[in-house]
Parts: sequence; structure tokens; C-alpha cells
Amino acid sequence: MAKKKGNVPIGAVRVRGGPMAMGPQRQRLRPMVTADSAGAQAISSGDVQMDPGHYSAAHVHETSEVIVRVLDGFAATVTWADDGAVTVTPHQAGDDVYIAPGVPHAAINLSRRHWVLAWEVRTDPAFNDDVHSRPELDRQMPELAQQAQDDHLDRVRAAQARGELPWR
Repeated sequence: MAKKKGNVPIGAVRVRGGPMAMGPQRQRLRPMVTADSAGAQAISSGDVQMDPGHYSAAHVHETSEVIVRVLDGFAATVTWADDGAVTVTPHQAGDDVYIAPGVPHAAINLSRRHWVLAWEVRTDPAFNDDVHSRPELDRQMPELAQQAQDDHLDRVRAAQARGELPWR
């Protein structure tokens, strides 16, 4: 056990997460380093898992910066600008994605056959305290997910035709 100064650990704290649980964003989450588990004061991290073909609910982290590192699979992040413009940003294992505070977004697993596993770092020490649903944007997700998954499948088939593997 690490020494403490008040509630703050001094030194290293090892955290082993528990089971995944469905979060309000409709993603399986496993909070790891948080205020509760390690005494974190301004940051947290956790695992995110998405089923094949799944997409999250549109949501916003009001005050937190978020970094997503895709560990396995192919995903896309959908963001909405203040004027309603939609951007779909594909990413894959090894990529990092930054989402600024207050930016409405959702995630899509681009593969209909394979999981996505990601690791998130947030400036919310509780990991999920400042998440707010955006149901007015969520209504767009079925069509956006379908299009992004179709586009991904087209890219996979084209890469396979060129002999560029592995693709899923």
C-alpha cells in the first residue's frame, strides 16, 4: 500500500480493474485509475469495449478532456459542431483520438464481426461523472453507424483486393 499525505497516495498505486459494466453511453466500461481506486485528483483511465457492429449513445463530457487509444479493432468517432455539422473520424489499433471538453460525440465499432477494445484517459477523476446524454443527436446514430460501417467494409474489400492484410 502506498503511503498517503491526506487522501493522496505518495508513490505508485497498482490498480486491477473489475468486470466491465454498461455505462450511460451504451459502452462496456471498466474504470481503472480513478479518485476512488488510486486517489487520482485530476485524471482517470479505463477500458472500453464495444461489441461487433455496436455504436454508443451520443453524449458529451462537459468539462473533461478525453483521449482514446484504440488497442484492437477499427472504430470511428462521430462529433457534432455547434452548427450541427457532423464529422466521422475513423481510427484503428494504435491510433489516439482527442476529444475536447463539451464536444458532443459517439463511437462506432466499424466491424460487424470483431470487438473494439480501447483505453480512455479523462480529466474527470471519477471517470464518468460529467457524462450527459444527447438524445437529440442520438437519433442520427443508426444511419451514421450504418454508413460508416458500409464505408469501412468497402475499404476492407479494396485493401484485400490489393493484397493488403490484415484487415477485418
